[in-house]
Amino acid sequence: MRLPAGLLLLTLLAQAQTANEQAIELGRQGWAEMDQKHRPAFERALQLFESALALAPTDPATEAYLLHSVAAAKATLGDPKAAIPLLEKALAIQEGLQQESSIASTLDRLASNTLAMGDSAKAIALHQRALAIRTRLGELRGQAQTLTNLGLDFFSAGEHQAALDHYARALPFWRQLGDTQGEATTLHNMAEAHIYLGDWSAAIAFCNRALPLHRSVNDWPGYVHTLVHLGEANNGLGDAVRAQQHQQHALSEARQRGLKWHEATAIIELADSRASAGQRTQALAGYREALEKVQQAGWPQREAAPRLGIADTDPESASAEYAKALELARTYRNVPAQIRAHDGLARVALRRGAIAEARTHAEAAIAAIEASRAQVRSHHLRATFLATQRGAYELLLEIHLRAGRTAAALDTSERAHARALLELMAQTRTAASAAVPAKAAAIQAALDPGEVMLHYFAGSKSLFLLAVARDRIQGFALGPVSVVNSRIRGIRTLLSAPGRRQMAALDEGARQLSGILLQPAADILKGKTAVTIVADGPLYYLPFPVLPSPGSAGKRMIEDYQISYAPSGSIWLNRAAAQAAESWIGFSEPDPLPPHPRALAWPTLGGAAAEVSQIARLLPASNPVALTGKQAAEREAKSARLSGARYLHFAVHGWLDDQRPENSALVLAPSPGEDGLLRVSEVSQLRLRARLAILAACDTGLGPTLSGEGVLGLARAFLHAGAERVMVSLWPVHDQSTQRLTAAVYEGIARGDAPGQALRLAQLRLLADPATRHPYHWAPFIVMGAR
Repeated sequence: MRLPAGLLLLTLLAQAQTANEQAIELGRQGWAEMDQKHRPAFERALQLFESALALAPTDPATEAYLLHSVAAAKATLGDPKAAIPLLEKALAIQEGLQQESSIASTLDRLASNTLAMGDSAKAIALHQRALAIRTRLGELRGQAQTLTNLGLDFFSAGEHQAALDHYARALPFWRQLGDTQGEATTLHNMAEAHIYLGDWSAAIAFCNRALPLHRSVNDWPGYVHTLVHLGEANNGLGDAVRAQQHQQHALSEARQRGLKWHEATAIIELADSRASAGQRTQALAGYREALEKVQQAGWPQREAAPRLGIADTDPESASAEYAKALELARTYRNVPAQIRAHDGLARVALRRGAIAEARTHAEAAIAAIEASRAQVRSHHLRATFLATQRGAYELLLEIHLRAGRTAAALDTSERAHARALLELMAQTRTAASAAVPAKAAAIQAALDPGEVMLHYFAGSKSLFLLAVARDRIQGFALGPVSVVNSRIRGIRTLLSAPGRRQMAALDEGARQLSGILLQPAADILKGKTAVTIVADGPLYYLPFPVLPSPGSAGKRMIEDYQISYAPSGSIWLNRAAAQAAESWIGFSEPDPLPPHPRALAWPTLGGAAAEVSQIARLLPASNPVALTGKQAAEREAKSARLSGARYLHFAVHGWLDDQRPENSALVLAPSPGEDGLLRVSEVSQLRLRARLAILAACDTGLGPTLSGEGVLGLARAFLHAGAERVMVSLWPVHDQSTQRLTAAVYEGIARGDAPGQALRLAQLRLLADPATRHPYHWAPFIVMGAR
């Protein structure tokens, strides 16, 4: 029996309404399962979503909602490829219904799955569409989510500064919303960006902030991934033991909770830590296990990392694995993997003597590094990023030397020396200052016939020397950096103890170092009178004037050469266009002294006031201003008149903070609003036009070093601020010897000597005096900066 047409229509509508209601209820149940954040719940959620969709709801909005839900569950279970067509279908329905909020949500998820498949450019475009909608609608949560996702897109595209900018924009939204998981995820992502840029300490700090937040909301995928990054950052700092502890913890949690994607990631990073610790067999097994897992899961975008690890640890398969990793990295626009693959292929080619092929791959790696670096605005992060990538420059330098291309080798070394400082100096000086590294030809042209530049490059294992004269460049591989580092530590211990018993050991240590560092360049040094040292690695702490002069029996370098230092050849060329007028400002004996940062007592500087007074008398034409007591205040050091001084002199205490170099300081008198510690970070903000700044305090040339960038301390800060040259100390100075030496330096300046020549003559005067013959008295000071 047929129902009447009207009744049939009502029955069908009721059934449709029931189907919609049932579908919506199943969808709610599914999202409740998703909120539990573990794999069995995700699998149950997918079943619920698919059951709901099978009810064939007639409401288009409900269908789109369920398509979106199925896609979300599939992506969470590690199948982003299957999610994409479902989301595209949902998006088309929502656009037809003009549901802007739903459109933005689907665009967000579609972009994230597109990114998972390796297309960061398309993901950025989709997320930017979503952000525009969410901003127009005023959706705070949506804006926070989309900004965070855009950060991930830009990170994957190699635009790390843009990634950090978007994370920083998202973080206040999450906090305003009280969304702990969103905040934790964003902090985790910021840690990831800092890891890639080599800022390990910042990465650890972000991880430690994110971990308890992840735990508090049972966000186990986020918790595991942050543990992995915490291990990765510790590995970057050289603590492989702690790194493996974090990664083992992450691996255990991932397996317990069925997080396959995170399990594979933890295995790869654990293998990296084992490789760093020299556990090659275990590392190789880990990389192979990870590769098998990502292949079984159908995640080709994850294959590059384990393949690169296999290539690094298994020489027999290196060539094939690097090539496959490069192909995958290009397909999925993975810039870091492309850099590693090119670098690996260059090393393989170099081992078999294919120099041209090696150079092609090494240059491709550096081109990608430079492109990534250029997108980072922070000079600090540019520097840390370049430090992590310096092996590529070392490799290209070695390739050029093997081919006899010494000028190209010098160009490569310049690209890896003090780049951030060069760029900072270009900002604080005139438009004539260049922010790009100088070429070998420009450095050679600037050298006088009697000058030589000894340009050192400390690689991960080997030390290289490029000896540069006006008419030629010679290149040398000097052997392991570790040997030189050990001998420099030994000689510095002896330099700090001026007793006669140590003199024979000091001379022997100096002779050995001279044989390694100077003897190869004896021919090019012959007949020259001036040497500029471009130091690197441990050489920053070595007083070259103490070393025996090659080819000159019984003499030290100071007796044959005027010696100066430069962070790079480019900075040596980078003179200020206009110096200040002839004037001198000196600081000494500040009173009162600020509290010691370590709650110690400041030792007495008995000769400082006399030193400054004596110097002031030597420079009557320079309008000398000697500031002591309350006048020697931090406020005065930051005053405008400092920028008008041609010579600056600080006969005060120096404070060295090895852990936080930006806090190292010159100790002055406190003043209202100032604590009396003129820190590195504050010196960098000054605007100086000084020809010479003398920091006659202890350890002013020391500080922690950053590979390629040099010593992160007071000398660098004064050069950044605009001083053309800085005279600093390499160990705690002797009060009376320093007074004599600096007075002699100013006598030379009053005669018209250049700062480097004035220092040399002053040092020779102390060397000739039996009471100050030991290098402890005359050798701690060096002049660094422009020529």
